[in-house]
Amino acid sequence: MTTTRPLAMRTIPALLATAWLVPVGLLLVTAVSAAGQEPPAEAMPSAEAPRSPNPPPTPPPRTAGLYVGPVSCAQDSCHGATRPRRVFGVAQNEFYVWLHQGPHAKAVERLFDDRSKAIAANLGLAAPPSESAACLSCHATAPPEGRRAGPIDVLDGVSCESCHGPASGWRDGHTAEDWSHRDSVAAGMVDLRDVATRTTVCLGCHLGRPGRVVDHDLIAAGHPALRFEVDNFSQFMPPHWLPDADRPAASRPPRPTHGVRAWATGQAVSLQRSAEELARRARGDGADTHWPDFSWMSCGSCHRTLPAGTAESAGSGQPGVPAPEDRTYRARIGLPPWSPGRWVVLRVLVERHAPDALAALDQQVATLARQVSRITTPGPQVAASAEALARTLDGVAQRLDTVEWNEAEIRHTLQSLAAQRSRLAEVAGADARSAEQVVMAVYSLAGALIELDERALDQTLVESLLSLERALVEDRPVDLTRFRDLMARIENEVR
Repeated sequence: MTTTRPLAMRTIPALLATAWLVPVGLLLVTAVSAAGQEPPAEAMPSAEAPRSPNPPPTPPPRTAGLYVGPVSCAQDSCHGATRPRRVFGVAQNEFYVWLHQGPHAKAVERLFDDRSKAIAANLGLAAPPSESAACLSCHATAPPEGRRAGPIDVLDGVSCESCHGPASGWRDGHTAEDWSHRDSVAAGMVDLRDVATRTTVCLGCHLGRPGRVVDHDLIAAGHPALRFEVDNFSQFMPPHWLPDADRPAASRPPRPTHGVRAWATGQAVSLQRSAEELARRARGDGADTHWPDFSWMSCGSCHRTLPAGTAESAGSGQPGVPAPEDRTYRARIGLPPWSPGRWVVLRVLVERHAPDALAALDQQVATLARQVSRITTPGPQVAASAEALARTLDGVAQRLDTVEWNEAEIRHTLQSLAAQRSRLAEVAGADARSAEQVVMAVYSLAGALIELDERALDQTLVESLLSLERALVEDRPVDLTRFRDLMARIENEVR
């Protein structure tokens, strides 16, 4: 067993960057925020903090689809206030929170550190990471020159329009009294209130898409493997949006946009988009694809921990290049198995809310897993199976998005998940990504339960959640007995 340093009991921006999970402390913050209370005073910028710059924005052309830059959002009277104002139905400090507290503005800073330089050296990149299009495509907002209508600086990191969409068609109009959210979407704004859309946008970097590929070559060079779950990742960020309950009635979404609904729908959308991207790579569709690509497979089948700093752990063994991770290979005939991480939790939801699709999905997942693990399977055959899975999941995602998540349904789902502890433990013990998804699912469901009923914030439940998280971090491979025992405790504690 290899012991890793325990996670701190607080929300720290480095947590997800080091590839682990959101601490229970975040559940408490989420529960408080859901009650409509302001964040603690220490989390707020001080009154003496410097105010955001207020340069006069350059009026964008009426043509939709062009990027105008984050500076156009930064006026104090718009989204650049240092403290919430809520004059116009939004907090109005969104730019300030993004710039000073959120992880996305700092994403580009990663490209200047030693790890990124080591990755570039291992890959033999001609340009440094901070100038490489392959890196900037996810670590910054970097549209081509032909799609710029305002000042775009890659040093701003992942800025507003990476998620909300190029603003030239809606930036001016969305401040008008008679302008609705629907008008903005029609003019080119990305509808992030829609869970499936928001999940897809996030997965553009946290999974990959054309021009944004984290394949096995990049992971072997030292890049962290990509992990994602839309609810945990959204709640981990310092929110630069108002809770649904705090929105003006006219702009309040009819159904929750965050929380357990996002978790459940995101499970299906994540596997669906994963299958679509797997199909693209297996077909060899684009210069950034190749097959087989081991990044789709269970890493633990080939890798085990080595003492830090060994030549094998550096990927290329280049002198003077720091080892990004500890790794080595052990002999195995054929390919490692496909990672079931995006299916292991979703199956519990399908069994409850789309039981008629369960048999077909079980068969499609088994077929895809078998094909991916055989080097003799032609790429087009793998692609066809992945596309079939994605089509089935489209209907499942839509059905999950209509589920009404009351307290009883949340308890039932959490208990059902915990009751399958033996199956989940076996999968988690063989695949670290699956273990992570199980723990994040427990956190999402427990957090939603606490929001609805503060009595659920029992000390024994908190201790069990912390122990489950520590079991994931400390045990390599996962201790199956410990995992099962903790899931049994959680099942009993949420009854």
